[in-house]
Amino acid sequence: MTRRYFVSQLPTRGGLVSLPAEEAEHATRVMRVQVGDLAELFDGQGQQASAQFIQVDRKACVCQSDASVFLPKMPKPIVEIAVAFPKYDRARRLVECLTELGIAKIIPLQTEFQDRSKAKFRGDKYAKVGLEACKQSGRNCLPQITNPISANDFFEHQSSSDAIFRFIADPSGKPAAQQMQPDSAHDHVVIAIGPEGGFSSRELALAEKTGFNAVSFGDRIYRIETAAIVAATLAIHSIA
Repeated sequence: MTRRYFVSQLPTRGGLVSLPAEEAEHATRVMRVQVGDLAELFDGQGQQASAQFIQVDRKACVCQSDASVFLPKMPKPIVEIAVAFPKYDRARRLVECLTELGIAKIIPLQTEFQDRSKAKFRGDKYAKVGLEACKQSGRNCLPQITNPISANDFFEHQSSSDAIFRFIADPSGKPAAQQMQPDSAHDHVVIAIGPEGGFSSRELALAEKTGFNAVSFGDRIYRIETAAIVAATLAIHSIA
């Protein structure tokens, strides 16, 4: 299998490319690449290029790259998920899975019923998790992971967003499998997932006021990351 490496800028017409230090270290120490090995490079913005290693040593890891092509490998419709992040280990898995599924933007929510006593947002680490998930899954566009925002501010800002479909997870809502059916591949979907305690009545009222439709995932109570993965799958694959 051809290994994938992230390079922030790829030459449009091809040329020599030096892997960033962290990628080079992984290539040499972990993957044990050798001169002549093939690689696939991507820039996180949708560009991809085939390459071959021409120099591998402790100081540098250099490839001869072909011309880059735009191949984002992103599903349609565009899906954003705003979610109350759980503790780090679970949040890490959440970011990994949503990246693999093809979620364009992940928005960490701060909600009324969320336990934030020990919470610490680890933006750099989540970005790295997203990058590794892109490398593994073949995705060429890095997910956008925003800074945390309060649920109230998030819902208020949604009234002016480009989203066509807006859904919020709530046990009193209609069945998600029936409701989350985008009309075309050009639709823009935003989904809000609360903490284990759910959204407060105030947050739900504000969400409804700004165009969110309540959806339920059935009689069982899912953990945050499970609900987010189910919601993402329904939104993306309903028209795949």
